[in-house]
Amino acid sequence: STQSTEAVVSTQSTGAETLFGSMNDNIEVIALAEFNAFTPHELSFKKGDIFMFKGVDEETGWAQGQVNGTIGWFPFKFVEFLDNAKKREFREQELQKQLSGLKENEQKLRARREGLTKELKEVDDNISEITKKKKNYSRRVNINSER
Repeated sequence: STQSTEAVVSTQSTGAETLFGSMNDNIEVIALAEFNAFTPHELSFKKGDIFMFKGVDEETGWAQGQVNGTIGWFPFKFVEFLDNAKKREFREQELQKQLSGLKENEQKLRARREGLTKELKEVDDNISEITKKKKNYSRRVNINSER
């Protein structure tokens, strides 16, 4: 869904593209789906990417935007204007994903630590057993040498 905006409409030098003027610099959109550029003039992005909206050609349905310093064209229906509430919701979703990933990593690390702790105890038990055997062996050697 798109929101209407009260922007000044201007025409580029070609006369073909009608772009929103004056508000271009600070309008953000969020990608509703992935789009892979087919030409050097098009802009690739992934679903969920947030980037700057530069304008739209209402006749063709193509819009211009900027991702990581690259400006290009993309189908306007692939994006939605991002207001502050949506930004907050999106950022919260991203943080929840990160938190979920951190919790999963923590569980894996705890399980690994448990396994390593068990293995370390087994090593300590083996060392204790070897130490006992060594003492017993030393006593036997001493007893046999005294005979």
